[in-house]
Amino acid sequence: MLLEGSMYTHERDGQYLAVLADYPYWMAVNEAGKDVLQLCYTCTSLEELAFEFARSENLLLEESLEIITEFLDPLKDHHILGSDPCKEKYSVDPVLVAICINVTRNCNLHCPHCYASGGTVYPNELSGDELRTFLRDVKPYTKGTVQVQLTGGEPFLEEEKMFAVIEEFRKLGYTILIVNTNGTLLTRENVDRLKKAVSGIEHFSITVSLDGATKEMHELVRGSDTFEKTLQALKMLRKSNLPVAASITIHKENFSELEALFNLCMDLDVVPYTSPLAPLGRAQNSTLEPVSLSNLVTETYRIIKKNDLPRDKMSATYLYYIVQALRNMNRRLYCGSGLSTLFLDSNGDLYPCMNTLYQNAFKCGNVREAPFGKIWEHSPVYHQMRYLNIPESNEKCAECEVRYICAGYCRGLTYAVTNDLCAPFIWCEDFRKALIETMWILSEEPDLFQEQARAEFIRYSMCR
Repeated sequence: MLLEGSMYTHERDGQYLAVLADYPYWMAVNEAGKDVLQLCYTCTSLEELAFEFARSENLLLEESLEIITEFLDPLKDHHILGSDPCKEKYSVDPVLVAICINVTRNCNLHCPHCYASGGTVYPNELSGDELRTFLRDVKPYTKGTVQVQLTGGEPFLEEEKMFAVIEEFRKLGYTILIVNTNGTLLTRENVDRLKKAVSGIEHFSITVSLDGATKEMHELVRGSDTFEKTLQALKMLRKSNLPVAASITIHKENFSELEALFNLCMDLDVVPYTSPLAPLGRAQNSTLEPVSLSNLVTETYRIIKKNDLPRDKMSATYLYYIVQALRNMNRRLYCGSGLSTLFLDSNGDLYPCMNTLYQNAFKCGNVREAPFGKIWEHSPVYHQMRYLNIPESNEKCAECEVRYICAGYCRGLTYAVTNDLCAPFIWCEDFRKALIETMWILSEEPDLFQEQARAEFIRYSMCR
């Protein structure tokens, strides 16, 4: 057959989404396009397809062949037409492209949604020299564009250690550097030092946590006397011409301020980086509640359209991540945690990614106890993660139309809630709806974020 497996369709106002689940691929089509795609599952050649379509539409055979050949060009370009999706190879060769380093667990704030439960300090954290060594040891296992993210806790509580890592980053020629901070400890002196330290780095950005467009909302999360300090930090960084993102964790409490938050970011000339609240760390026992993922993508697009917000400034939103997932139609078997990502905690413990932090089932080893290469190559945890096949691991995923796009979404978050590594994603139906709604958005604006695949703020992680 020209197409194998199964196709799912959705109709809205006479238009259709056709989801070719097994490849995976999707198209926005009219009714005639839907009919042609359905025929592809029963016809073995373009000639047979053209004959059947000509008969159903009362067309000449030559005319029918010309129409369907042009219509099916995208499927040819993506090597889908006439291919067997089950024969596509999936590489389990680990190649690091995203490295996250917890500079310190210490923090001057005590936020209720902190994934790292920041503020609880280890008695013997890694030194600057040990972190330099780690970057050197990791380098042979990287390839191409590599993102290094420095986080915490609060990195600016350990400035000397942080700047030692940045210096080593430059020496080793890594590509992308991101520093995460709550912004309350920034001064003219350390901002000037940071600007000098990152000079010449190919892609650098700093993210400052912003949790509300108003003092009341921001300080509900961050604590008293933090809102003005955060705004001043954002302004100071932009005045220094450093690329800045406002890191906004979206939950039910601040969802109503989303438009105001976006407009505030535009006024400050910073990129809004939005991510949905995840029940990890202190958030597991917080009164803050997660927001609907589908509501987040549709509301983000509504605000972008209403305010005609510049697309390049909106290319670190959660909507952008979903758009990119729908454009990069690789057949995925799981989220990729531990295959292309790793997380180093400040005590030397290694985890597959940020969302697996402090879950004992995901601890891969400690760089003080074993060489990094030995852990990366031989850890049973890494090995188990790399051979996951979520679309075939449970009945619900196996029957889902977006199984090879979603691929179970976030394994760390799912395990934290279900204690089952192969369970469906905890917000499965909502995420499926988010993907479908974003397909409708792209059918309306096909070029959305097309020019911003690598914007001022660059993010790799699939989960945060």
